[in-house]
Amino acid sequence: DFLWLDTEEPHRSRRLEIMKKHPEVTKLMGYEPLTKYIVFGVVALQIAVSVLLAKYHVKWSSPLFLILAYVIGGTANHNLFLAIHEITHNLAFPRVWQNKTLAIFANLPIGIPYAAAFKKYHIEHHKFLGQDGIDTDLPTNLELYLNNVLGKVFFATFQILFYALRPTFVRAQALTSWHFLNILAVLASDYAICTLFGSTPLMYSSQVSLLVVSTLVQVTSSPNTTSGIVKTKKLTATMVGGTLSLITSNMITNIMIFRQFRGRDFRS
Repeated sequence: DFLWLDTEEPHRSRRLEIMKKHPEVTKLMGYEPLTKYIVFGVVALQIAVSVLLAKYHVKWSSPLFLILAYVIGGTANHNLFLAIHEITHNLAFPRVWQNKTLAIFANLPIGIPYAAAFKKYHIEHHKFLGQDGIDTDLPTNLELYLNNVLGKVFFATFQILFYALRPTFVRAQALTSWHFLNILAVLASDYAICTLFGSTPLMYSSQVSLLVVSTLVQVTSSPNTTSGIVKTKKLTATMVGGTLSLITSNMITNIMIFRQFRGRDFRS
């Protein structure tokens, strides 16, 4: 069975304790004006690399393609995943609609529309942290059967699939105009890429398959993946730091200290 606790959820009390001991941290609260520029740059990087691969007819199975997908594509898409996380907390702009728009834009190179749905699920995850049936970050009873070496390897390898599909089974949400806008924008982007840079099937088009493969790579074998696993699972780990903290937007530090229980972060 899972580890169940009857103690209070610790984030609020820990936040108050930290602010009492170190009031200077309040200066770090608020939206980050540089986020939008980083997102624009990373999206442009993904598109540029994809266009160059298509232009020079680099096959999706070639060593060069796989290396670029792992080193550049995987890292860039992981950065966009974490950027969408920060934007979900309304930390890129002062207005909610601006953050939602930027999140959809950051979603484009990932190839699968998810930013709008992620926002609602993730806000509920923070508001109802640890509450079974509402917090969809919690593993399901079915995932208990993976409690062995092979099961854990399988879970870690395909963690993104569990993370993406679990909410639809645990707590379905009603679609809004933002969901449809997200879907339309990503599908239109995918169609434009195929039309302009390759007519072959998605996985054989060096333009699109970089975006698809890099998404799969970044959430399976990339060292960046640990940030998501450490965040949601009961592990003993040190703080992510150094160069990787730039890629992951210092997500673990932000969640643990600065982003909890702030009203403006939870506006929908």
